[in-house]
Amino acid sequence: MNCLKIGEIYDYLEGNLPPAQQAELERHLSACPRCEEAVVARRLIEQAASTLPDLELPPDFSRRVMATILHQEGPLPRWFAALVVGLSSLGLVCFLLAISGGGAGLTFVSGFLRFFLAYFQNATVFLAKVMILLSSAGKTLRLILSAMAKCFSLLHNLISPEVQAIILISAVALFITLYFGLKKKLLSGEKT
Repeated sequence: MNCLKIGEIYDYLEGNLPPAQQAELERHLSACPRCEEAVVARRLIEQAASTLPDLELPPDFSRRVMATILHQEGPLPRWFAALVVGLSSLGLVCFLLAISGGGAGLTFVSGFLRFFLAYFQNATVFLAKVMILLSSAGKTLRLILSAMAKCFSLLHNLISPEVQAIILISAVALFITLYFGLKKKLLSGEKT
């Protein structure tokens, strides 16, 4: 038999095992000092816990716990409720137009859906370009700042503060030029 698992130890201590399995487990315990030690330790914990006094709960304990739980689950935000109502109304109007208008209603609804699909496709492309721009700007800024930090830490004693200010202004100007250059590339549709 393999060594005991925690669940088997507790089943043994609580007497929840069938007689055959209990006998097999006791044979294993007599041959395995590690499992026997684990059972003795769990038995001591169980005995110590049984000597503890019963915990007295305040009379309004359940009410306070439930009030705390219910208080945490607040109502939906107003903007979300308005969005759900608006989209539901839009769906209902489209459904009624499709039913009442026959072929013309279906044409209207399909045109409307194509418009929104094109809108979301354009929005997705725009967001992707914005994310590329932000990523490029972040990488560029990180490179510039790390280079500036290295330069200033190495040349701090060799360069006067006036020259350091000129270098800093030049680096900021370079960053702005790179930012607007990348922005122009992304908005014109060029790949970076």
